[in-house]
This record gives sequence, C-alpha cells and structure tokens, in this order.
Amino acid sequence: MTNAWYHLHRAGIKLPFPIREVYMHQVDPLTEADQHHVHIESLIGTLRRVELFEALDSAELHELAEHVSLQLYGKGERLARQGEAGATFFIIRSGRVRIDVDDILDDDLAAVTVNRLGPGDFFGEMSLLTGAPRGATVTAEEDTEALVVAQAAIAPLLKANPQLPERLGTVLSRRIEMNQAALASRRALDAPEEEISRPTLVRRIRQIFGLNGRSATADHR
Repeated sequence: MTNAWYHLHRAGIKLPFPIREVYMHQVDPLTEADQHHVHIESLIGTLRRVELFEALDSAELHELAEHVSLQLYGKGERLARQGEAGATFFIIRSGRVRIDVDDILDDDLAAVTVNRLGPGDFFGEMSLLTGAPRGATVTAEEDTEALVVAQAAIAPLLKANPQLPERLGTVLSRRIEMNQAALASRRALDAPEEEISRPTLVRRIRQIFGLNGRSATADHR
C-alpha cells in the first residue's frame, strides 16, 4: 500500500476516498519567488556534489536544476528494471538502493547484487546517454528520494560542454568494469565479458545527442 501511494503521488493522482486534511498556516516572510529560489538552490547543491557535473558552471547548474524532477520511491519499489529502455538519469538525494544484474549461473537465471548506492550517487546514465537498455535492476532498500534528469534536460549541457561527453565516458567505463568484476567473481571465470572502451562510449554519447560534429580528440588518445 505504501508503494502504491508513492506511485500515485509521482503521477499526481490523489486517493479517491474521503480524507481529512488539516493545514497549519503561519506567516511566511518568503514570497513565492523566494521559495522557488531556495528550492532551486537546494537542488543545485545536490547536483554540484555529482562528479559528472563538475565541469558545469553556476548558470548551467541552475538551468539543469530548473528541469529536474524530485521523486519519492517506497522501500522495495523498483526504480529501473534490467533490459527495459530508459530515458532518465537518477541522482539519489536520500535513502538507499540496491543494484542487481541478472546472470546465467548453472543454467539458471540469478540476480547478482553488484553495488549499493546512497545519497550523492547516481545511476541510469548508460541508458540515458548511449541508448542501451537498462543494464541492471535498481530497487529501493528504504524510502528513497531521487532527482530525475531526462534527456531533454541534459542535451543542451552536453552540446555546450565539449569535455562533458569525455567525463561521462570515463564514468561509464568504470561502472562497466565494476559490474563485470562482480559477475566474474560470482562465476569464478577467468575470461571477462566483452568490454566497451571509453572512446567507444564517448562516440555513442555524441551520436545519440547529435554531437558528431564536435571535436573528438579524446577518441584518438
């Protein structure tokens, strides 16, 4: 029931049975514009702590903060499912999530937990930036609040920052290596899965966001 309430809340749907809402009002010295400014500054503070956005200046962080949404997920609720298409990127503001990857082990499909993420961590970048299906299932281990960034919000930033695709490619490559290491340990195999190089990831990011005309120096290093 709790998870159902979270789902309806994110969709903007109120429960259809009679309820009583008690509102406590007090004089607020902040105007509506001031309250919006405080809210945006709070979101900027969260975004600024994400390593992917270190290359963004204050104006760009402000622009991004204006276009993110703040979503709540209940304990046990899935934020993403492996194999599905994804067009959103999540930054955890509070709570904790578990990252599971499906793996074939002894002819059976088993979920391998490859990581756990908390405040300041992020996920969903591979699907959002390269068009690949979700590479893992993400489940809230406790009530979780996350900033959700859509492709339309991040596209202008990628176009304005030639160094950002390279930074994203580096992080994506590191995530892939970590996931593959966890799977290899579970299987006790010496041979790793097929690797995707950082230059390849950078090219995919440029392709999906129409950045092929930009400098591709990093691809030739």
